[in-house]
Amino acid sequence: MLGQGYDGAWNMSRKRNGVQARIQAIVARAVYTHCKGNWLNLAIIHASYSMQPKNMMATVLTIAFAFD
Repeated sequence: MLGQGYDGAWNMSRKRNGVQARIQAIVARAVYTHCKGNWLNLAIIHASYSMQPKNMMATVLTIAFAFD
């Protein structure tokens, strides 16, 4: 089993002219899947914009400095 994974960029994932299509033309067994690591990275970036983790870290630092 051969695999190839890319983000969802148009130039990578197109079925006719994308990179995955060109690789499959050379190696017919190469299976394309959307890269799950890219999805995880996008989710982490989106979550980092939330104020809750930032506020939580400020609270943790305040408590830590109180015991210092």
